[in-house]
Amino acid sequence: MLVEAALICKLQYNGRDIATLEPDVDARIEDLVDLIRNKYSGDVMDLAEIMRYFTLDVLSTVAFGRPFGFMAANSDLWDYGKTNAAFMPIFALQANHGWLRRVFASPFMQSVAAPKVTDTMGIGPALAFARKAVAERYGPDAKPRKDMLGHFVTKGLTQTQCEAEANLQIIAGSDSTTGALRCTLFLLIANPVAYGKLRSELEGSGREGKPSSILTYREAQTLPYLSACIFEGLRMYPP
Repeated sequence: MLVEAALICKLQYNGRDIATLEPDVDARIEDLVDLIRNKYSGDVMDLAEIMRYFTLDVLSTVAFGRPFGFMAANSDLWDYGKTNAAFMPIFALQANHGWLRRVFASPFMQSVAAPKVTDTMGIGPALAFARKAVAERYGPDAKPRKDMLGHFVTKGLTQTQCEAEANLQIIAGSDSTTGALRCTLFLLIANPVAYGKLRSELEGSGREGKPSSILTYREAQTLPYLSACIFEGLRMYPP
């Protein structure tokens, strides 16, 4: 089922000119496999929470060139997920009511309630992580990299614009991707027939004897039942 995790993330971020994109996602899949094997061998695992850790580490790697470290810590760093969940009703209200959005966007509310890079809990530490990662790309010793952040730099974005774009990937992508992973895996776990058919297709995909068990995006496109499972999960529970 880790294959579906890989493909959903790769479907969400399929930049053609970013050479490190697929290897970066694959590296986080390896972290996920190591976490499950080393921490949960024979033990109960909260798959929903682990999928959040995985998604946040993937997105931070794509956005900033290195992971936040949720899977390495095997915990909700800075209470990020807890804080995000607590504010979700407010986000929903702002999205649907323009007057409320203007209130929260006012300078006064921003100074009082908005997350700050000096915070030690919640979203603030993620903003500080982003600021540091972006600053490294604009320093005197900065070295170009062909990743998402490097792509922004080569396109002429300023340092502030890069911070905003990189943070937007985390905010916009984490819940949608986590939801897609959770729901698709839930549907497969709850349907032994579908899960069995998917395993049969994967076992017959010719991966035996290859150094890595992770399917490439190109290889996965040749497996129709895998694609059907992913798109059916997205259809039944649209992110």
